[in-house]
Amino acid sequence: MKFSNSPLFLGLTVSTLVNGILAFKPPQVFENSKFVRSFDLTGSYVKESIAIEVKNIGDKPESVYYYAVPQGQAESIAVIEGREDKGRVAAVNLDLIEEGDDETGASFYKVELSSPLKPEETTTLQLGVAYTNRYVPTPEFGTQFDSQLFVFEDSRYAFSAYPSAEQVLNIGTYGLQISDLSSNEDPTIEGTTLKYGPFEDVAPYASEELQIKFENPKPLLKATKLQRDIWISHWGSTASFEEFYQMHNPGTKLKDNSFSRLDYARRTNSYNLNVAATRNIDIKLPPYAREPYYTDLVGNVSTSNFRQESTGSLLQLRSRYPIFGGWNYNFTIGWNVDLKFFSRVVGEDRYLLKLPLLEGPEDISYDEVVINIILPEGSQDIDLSAMTPSVPETIKVVKSYLDFFGRPTIQLRYDNVIDNYRRSEIFVSYTFTKQDALKKPAIISAVFVCFFSVFLFLAKIDIGITPKKK
Repeated sequence: MKFSNSPLFLGLTVSTLVNGILAFKPPQVFENSKFVRSFDLTGSYVKESIAIEVKNIGDKPESVYYYAVPQGQAESIAVIEGREDKGRVAAVNLDLIEEGDDETGASFYKVELSSPLKPEETTTLQLGVAYTNRYVPTPEFGTQFDSQLFVFEDSRYAFSAYPSAEQVLNIGTYGLQISDLSSNEDPTIEGTTLKYGPFEDVAPYASEELQIKFENPKPLLKATKLQRDIWISHWGSTASFEEFYQMHNPGTKLKDNSFSRLDYARRTNSYNLNVAATRNIDIKLPPYAREPYYTDLVGNVSTSNFRQESTGSLLQLRSRYPIFGGWNYNFTIGWNVDLKFFSRVVGEDRYLLKLPLLEGPEDISYDEVVINIILPEGSQDIDLSAMTPSVPETIKVVKSYLDFFGRPTIQLRYDNVIDNYRRSEIFVSYTFTKQDALKKPAIISAVFVCFFSVFLFLAKIDIGITPKKK
């Protein structure tokens, strides 16, 4: 299953994994008639597409299929989504259950089928999984022009709670310097894809080590932290976005004192794929975004380009230096959008916001994302609907210019996130009355009136030493 842009996105953030106190083993009521796994190793994180032809071998209808994951891998899952094809395509619900089987080293996702599967009936499940932190640079250090090599580890067999009549494994790479370090078995090579199998009559929880060493000439990109602040202003009728990125390249690290800017400039001017350093970062913004800015810890960065279109805007950034493996780069970007594109009135003095959870570059993962939604001062009765965060959401007060009581702020935190989350949205409803809107200018006006009244009063007081002549 490919990761699509359709609304069936059922991303589940997996931050910690709970090993079951009570051992849990799914009942053996299904057989995998055919289990096909396809890994994509061409991006900054690993994508796995899974197609399972499931057959009910029990004696009664069943509606729950348990998808097994090795406990060591489950905590690196950033997204898992699925659908069922049984005459028609339907989304399926996936829930990580706390019970695990310590004997087999498995944790399970509970997959609820669209309708009970009768004995001897079959259906096809299609799952999409994205993993972070699965690449290991090998060697860890190199020069700026060495080929960037990684090792990817998994199992030759699909890890399943049920027996499989047939299994197939596909691994897609760039097709450069690829080798299997774990066995003498030569896979079938079709273009840039390695094919293993078919394997027949595979037992439940079967596992056999697989180590693939391959070259990835692309620079990898991840953000160790993203802080995303969204300021809502009714007076300015504006939604102001500001994002602070802590970028990191997890690729092959440069050896000490091995970087040469001159050699880098010479090499990048010619066609060469082995310069695995990030320099250009493209960030897609909402349509009608305006007034963008780009700064880093030094100050304003002028090497950027902004294109505004009705279907979407693009902010193209160029860092001050190439971001090689092991290097970091911190920067801040911001932009404004008219509030009418995100807000609408849903009742008397009641507003509803529909905000994107993420913008950001493509093909990137995030270790931590903190989102602050800063509402107008005086907002009340706040309701939130969003993808479940890693930590329960909090509401705090943030003070800005000319604030007296502070602005209510919703804070969401997500761990282990990928760019796929841009398809998700945040809904916030709140009450903001006309009296609340007029309260700040009224208080500011009252303060100025008091100030000038005091000034005029003090101006009439004679503080001289000698009396004035009449």
